[in-house]
Amino acid sequence: MFMKKGDYVVILFIVLLAVSVFGITHRKIENNGKLYAVIKVDGKEIARYEMGVKKEIHHIDSKYGHNEIEIYDNSVKISESNCRDKICIHMGSINRQGQSVICLPNRLIVTIEGEENEVDVVLH
Repeated sequence: MFMKKGDYVVILFIVLLAVSVFGITHRKIENNGKLYAVIKVDGKEIARYEMGVKKEIHHIDSKYGHNEIEIYDNSVKISESNCRDKICIHMGSINRQGQSVICLPNRLIVTIEGEENEVDVVLH
């Protein structure tokens, strides 16, 4: 089977489309402000830590269990937990705004958030 000139054009188009989709979905969210690790237990915010290069370890105790949150090199992870399955520990670290690490048995959510921004526009 021989390929025609039009076949090469179609293949090139598909490759460019795939690269574009990959680039859009994996682009870094630009945030010129500070990032915060927001800790919630049972849906209520209990702590907010500014992320930075300095290594910090925070112990979170609740009626559901104990977790140890480690913040370092502008990333955050659950480094220790008394939950049974330890899935939250195996999720690894997160480092971009909007990402989360969750410990379901302990009802703990760690999310990276940026600074509160002003309203851009109001539509009626």
